[in-house]
Amino acid sequence: MFIYFSDCFFEGLEEKEDAKSFFEDALISFSKGGHFVCFEPKSGDPLLLSDWLGQRSKAVIKVIQKRYSLYMSLLMNMGFGVCVTGGEVFYNKYCSVVLPWGNAGEGFFNKARLVGENLVDSKLYEHAAKHYLISKRLFSAVSISVEKIGGGGSTTAQVFEGSCNDGYVTVCLCDSDRGYEGGGYKETAGLVIAKLDADRYPFSAVKILDSKELENLIPVNVYQSIYPDGEQSENISFIESLLKSCDINFYPYLDIKDGIKWRVLIGGSRGAEFSNYWVEIADWMQRSSRDLKCECRADSRDDCECFLIPGISENALNRVLDRFDGASDHRNYESMMDAEEWLSCGETVARFACAPKDILRS
Repeated sequence: MFIYFSDCFFEGLEEKEDAKSFFEDALISFSKGGHFVCFEPKSGDPLLLSDWLGQRSKAVIKVIQKRYSLYMSLLMNMGFGVCVTGGEVFYNKYCSVVLPWGNAGEGFFNKARLVGENLVDSKLYEHAAKHYLISKRLFSAVSISVEKIGGGGSTTAQVFEGSCNDGYVTVCLCDSDRGYEGGGYKETAGLVIAKLDADRYPFSAVKILDSKELENLIPVNVYQSIYPDGEQSENISFIESLLKSCDINFYPYLDIKDGIKWRVLIGGSRGAEFSNYWVEIADWMQRSSRDLKCECRADSRDDCECFLIPGISENALNRVLDRFDGASDHRNYESMMDAEEWLSCGETVARFACAPKDILRS
């Protein structure tokens, strides 16, 4: 995250022991690649002559002074920053949040925390942030520094709130679990939204997916590359052929793990709107001469295991993560560069988890 120290913070700093410790903690965070730190170059000159800062901290100040123009440009590009003041609250044209230094929590200078519904999700969102930086040509100057946390599914809201209460910069991304276009958020997403409080947690963010789940953000061609043969490959090819010819873009709401079964539509167990949405797609499939007959010959519709559209795999995201971990960020980005919602998630993470590269090389 970008932390900008206003001129007023430095007024009378020599006489404020707690404020001096706070500033030095900021420099340490910067030197360890935790957060960007920036201030007007002239504000750093007296600090270079002080006897309360060590040589390493003074070296960091010189780096910040030299790269001031670059860092301010990056701050403008990222679109989010925290302005630290000496106690005043006022408008700052560079930053979204103005923070009197005494109001920062204990974990403020630690790595930002990225809370997903599980650890695999969090790791993939970190990749999304790197892909976003590549898409904006910022990757050479900006890294992603984040502590990845799994929310435990139904406990994600509590984990997010706990991290915010501890004063950490925290961003939480959560599935919407909506099963059709225009559907509402399910319970976990609703609980997370309820915990978001911009006044209490000004350096935190929540993003609920527009799509059903993180699986829906991964393009079909990526799944095809990690499942080149077998039943999963056949299912992926079927989904891909439908997407190319169907007028309705159902992919954001498809259950990638389990697919859509006939009995769910016939029985109406997920509500009329869900059934109506997928029945419309079934009608289109019939008009397109696709065979939609039930083949399991079940005695009861509740026992029918036939698919309208098959899923891919319960472990699809694990396979995607293995693929992304095993290749360069630039190579992975090539397969995700048109995935708009994926890159939007990456932007959200990058705003809070961006960190400097090559800190003491100057």
